[in-house]
Amino acid sequence: MPVDRKILNSWKEIASYIGRGIRTVQRWERDFHLPVRRPGGHDRSAVIAFSDEIDQWLASTPMKNGRPHVTTDANVPPRTRQLAELVQSTAQTLVRSAEKLQKSALRAREQQQRRQKQRNR
Repeated sequence: MPVDRKILNSWKEIASYIGRGIRTVQRWERDFHLPVRRPGGHDRSAVIAFSDEIDQWLASTPMKNGRPHVTTDANVPPRTRQLAELVQSTAQTLVRSAEKLQKSALRAREQQQRRQKQRNR
């Protein structure tokens, strides 16, 4: 373990180390992947973090007005991203279904026209 690595044992310690509020660091963990670990393995269990990992994250994350500024999908909440992917997938399925239906309708119309021609002979 590096000599300058401190173990931060709670949201309060993490927030104090970064110099932000508890809710802010919880939001950063959720939205910007602040490196926080949950030894219990559950979403709402106790947390720990390592000061060197926090320092590295702060150094590598672009900041704007003292806040993480990420221009990729990382700033989109996971649930919103899941819903967007679901909507996109559903739209693609609908487009494919509409194309198949259109082809099927064209075939049916062509068959009907052929039958009509045969009857008129």
